[in-house]
Amino acid sequence: MTKLRLKIAVLALAAVFSLGAVAYGATFTSAKTNSATAELLSTPNASLFDLALGFRENATDTIDETNAAFAHSTCDGCRTVAIAFQVVIVQSASPSQITPTNVAVALNENCTGCSSLALAHQFVVGRGGPARITSDGRKRLFAVGDDLLAIERNYQALTDAEIQSRVDADAAKVRSILSTELVPLHSGGPKPGFEDDRSIDRGV
Repeated sequence: MTKLRLKIAVLALAAVFSLGAVAYGATFTSAKTNSATAELLSTPNASLFDLALGFRENATDTIDETNAAFAHSTCDGCRTVAIAFQVVIVQSASPSQITPTNVAVALNENCTGCSSLALAHQFVVGRGGPARITSDGRKRLFAVGDDLLAIERNYQALTDAEIQSRVDADAAKVRSILSTELVPLHSGGPKPGFEDDRSIDRGV
């Protein structure tokens, strides 16, 4: 259960951040709200996994994206897993409002032997002006997305602790990528800064 944060011209990273047709399977949506919801209410011993991947550029004065993961089990033996990852690149020089929301809620309700896991990582990063992620950085981001897809495909063979460990490792990779591979359109200037997991609401 977890978050992260911080153009006058908008960069050329596409609205849907994906090379799925080439070498990668992961697709990152550019929606302002990125959310994953896994909810089982009445099917005993069922399992459900939902994954949401977001990549977005914001060149406005207001940075208020939302990243959310919600897992809810109410039936005996049920298992729900929800994972939300969102990267927001701030392209404006000095936005006046920076209020992104990152929330993960996991709830087991009136059930026996049930489990719910919700993990949310949000990365809001700025360079003080127009910036871009290098080609190597994009490849590494896609590799993270592919690993999260692999978790989705194989989650039934993984414990919640194993899933959380891998997701946390993927989050650390994203932080590293944004620290080193987010560069200004023009050379010079300080390294990008970002705030990790600025605020996170949790429910159990």
